[in-house]
Amino acid sequence: IPICGSKSYYKHECYQDGIVDVKASVFFRKYDKRLSFLEPLKMLNVKHLMKIAAKKGKVIHIWWHPHNMGANPDKFLEQIEELLMHYKKLELKYGFESKNMGELAEEIINEKN
Repeated sequence: IPICGSKSYYKHECYQDGIVDVKASVFFRKYDKRLSFLEPLKMLNVKHLMKIAAKKGKVIHIWWHPHNMGANPDKFLEQIEELLMHYKKLELKYGFESKNMGELAEEIINEKN
């Protein structure tokens, strides 16, 4: 259930006036034990957004920083592993690709030149 609509975009939308801006789509929040009843919804939401992006050939930028792992890094990493397994399914079914920000920016610049 995407609460805020689709957060994905086409890669050409990242390029303006010679600058590549890889916009953030989803901040992957830490696992919060107090809100554990909402964690399945968080995961469903992110997976759904990934699937929409994969089906439409769009970019989705899911981000976090190491300190965002919170007090439950093991649970956080379990969730990341779950997202990676979901990504693998999307890769096989739709040709979804994973790139870091630098790789995406380089690809966009090369396509513009």
